[in-house]
Amino acid sequence: MMRLADTRFHEEAPGEIPDGHIGAVDCGHLENHAGIGYSVLRVADLVIIVCAATNGDVERMEELPMDGFLKLAWERKKDPTSSRPKEWVLLVRVQPGTRTAPEGIREGLVEEGWNVFTTMIPSVQKYAATGEGLPIHAAGSHFDELVTEMERRGLISK
Repeated sequence: MMRLADTRFHEEAPGEIPDGHIGAVDCGHLENHAGIGYSVLRVADLVIIVCAATNGDVERMEELPMDGFLKLAWERKKDPTSSRPKEWVLLVRVQPGTRTAPEGIREGLVEEGWNVFTTMIPSVQKYAATGEGLPIHAAGSHFDELVTEMERRGLISK
């Protein structure tokens, strides 16, 4: 694991990920870490916006506003002719056993034009306890379901 999520990420990180691997970057809350977010997005191939399945987090995402932030990030890309990466919302911290409220949130985001994964990551201690530098083994987990959905949608290859 590299700790390169800073405002120079776009200069330092490319080439650090071995072929056949996927690099994931958590740039923190964009309203607090805009410089890091802009730098990471300048070299991103796929953007996954992680949003808790709550009305409060959806409102925070809309108030930023996320789409405006992403538009500014694409304008700062090194190669302005490159295509804008696909953007997907991943609903997380879904309370186990609930589907109605998260599905309503998902449908609302889709109606607003967002791509939203059908996979939702539940709020379970197994994921909450994962710290920096500790790998998440996808096999058999909810992340396995996410990877499968991403492959099915053509966002990543097998």
